[in-house]
Amino acid sequence: MKAARRIVMDAILKAAMARWFLDEQAVQCLVAAGRSDLVDRTSAAARRLDEVRDDLQAVRVELNAMVPESQWF
Repeated sequence: MKAARRIVMDAILKAAMARWFLDEQAVQCLVAAGRSDLVDRTSAAARRLDEVRDDLQAVRVELNAMVPESQWF
């Protein structure tokens, strides 16, 4: 359980980072490259990452209940 919790927490962080890179960096690059046609698809993918992150947060809450707080780290 402890390892699963760490993996889920890492995945939450990576999903948040990927979302930021897509929404901030990729969109700016696409606009600068004149590919605004891809901005909507990129933004939609970023929103789906929000859903993934939310699902993982729910899993983390359940894992937190199973692993004593003293063993979280």
